[in-house]
Amino acid sequence: MVRRPRLIAQVVLLGALAVLAFPSDCFALRAVLIVLTPTGPSPAVQTFAAGMYPFWSNPDTVTHTVGFANGLCSIQIAPGGYGQCANEFLGYVGSYAYTVDGTAQASLVVEADSRSVSIAARSHTIGPGPR
Repeated sequence: MVRRPRLIAQVVLLGALAVLAFPSDCFALRAVLIVLTPTGPSPAVQTFAAGMYPFWSNPDTVTHTVGFANGLCSIQIAPGGYGQCANEFLGYVGSYAYTVDGTAQASLVVEADSRSVSIAARSHTIGPGPR
């Protein structure tokens, strides 16, 4: 027979392990795919919510270079490969222009993630006291 405090500890431990083993989608890496083609990136303008991370795929037969106008990221992506900026600047709201191979103009638009907060409270009444 398992004692009650020990049972509670086991249930709490099992719950913590379940959260680590099966994270919810708020912990999952959210990515945005941009495909590099011979004519430029597709899509040329990618809009996504803050907290998502863009990465580039190169199904082409030549290496492509992605370079941002602000100078914070420049990556080369080999044929059949993938690339992602190591900097965290794309996590901030704004518009970020970049070029592919120095010619194809493109941009990433990071928008605020829509969130809401709701607050609820019970109403309490205080009855009349003695005089």
